[in-house]
Amino acid sequence: MGKTGITLLLAAAILAGCGSSTKSSTSGLSTATIPTSGSVATVSAGGSATSTAPALGSTGSVGAPTTSATTTTTARPVLVPRTGALTLIQFKAAANQICERVDVEARSLGAAGETADASAAHKLTELERYSEQAVAQLGALESRGPAAAQRQDREFLAFVKGSDAIGSRAASDAERGNQTDYTSQLAKLSALAGDETAAGNALAAACAQG
Repeated sequence: MGKTGITLLLAAAILAGCGSSTKSSTSGLSTATIPTSGSVATVSAGGSATSTAPALGSTGSVGAPTTSATTTTTARPVLVPRTGALTLIQFKAAANQICERVDVEARSLGAAGETADASAAHKLTELERYSEQAVAQLGALESRGPAAAQRQDREFLAFVKGSDAIGSRAASDAERGNQTDYTSQLAKLSALAGDETAAGNALAAACAQG
């Protein structure tokens, strides 16, 4: 998402989630790929906590190459058990999958924009819904991770919930056409963006998108 005033709202969307979870009938593992450089992860369609939203550039295969301006690397697959304790690497792969899907959903919705109107209110409300779902999924995942991952998840979720609260007020202001207060809420979101991105980066690469 571009870093316009309003799409910053939900880097949280970054987080959250993404529909209901589904289970594969053939496997107790989900396969996710995580980046080996700074690129965003690509996740298989059958991963844990999946939804029907497509991954960006997805072809249905796992381990698709990711590119940067100067190099091309192949992400390594990480198998994430659907139940039980997770290693730090597994936890980050699972969190990455959740955040990547939310980013896809937020991109499909588009930016709310800087004008307080019904369209902005609708988009902000939808972004908040995606975010709330992701918060629930990351919160459920938290108990399965090691202490370091639990702490990172908690810190990120605190920023996401803060963004959601501001976003909800912005949606209300937009619905009423209150441009002054709407602009003020966007400024508050922008102020949170840097710290939220840093917290997301500590958790998983896709969670730092915004």
